[in-house]
Amino acid sequence: MVEALAEFGVGKDFTIRDLAELVGSDDYPVRGAFAWCIKARIVEPSGEVTRRTSRGKPYKAVTYRWTGSTRATRYTQPVPVNAECEAWLRGA
Repeated sequence: MVEALAEFGVGKDFTIRDLAELVGSDDYPVRGAFAWCIKARIVEPSGEVTRRTSRGKPYKAVTYRWTGSTRATRYTQPVPVNAECEAWLRGA
């Protein structure tokens, strides 16, 4: 993901759809990885752009900007897992 962000360059605005097109994927899988990049402060919101649906209706899409960072500066808290789930994850 960071390699793809580097292709946009630091300071250039882009949308998640732009990033999905760059990596050759649908929007939804990219959104999952991108959410992590936002939490890690690798990218930050920078504004919005108006686009049109295939039926011509306008909608707003958030634009983002790569901060230039390739390392996470913030980590999420671990999620508590119950004993049954932990056993399943370990393959027991």
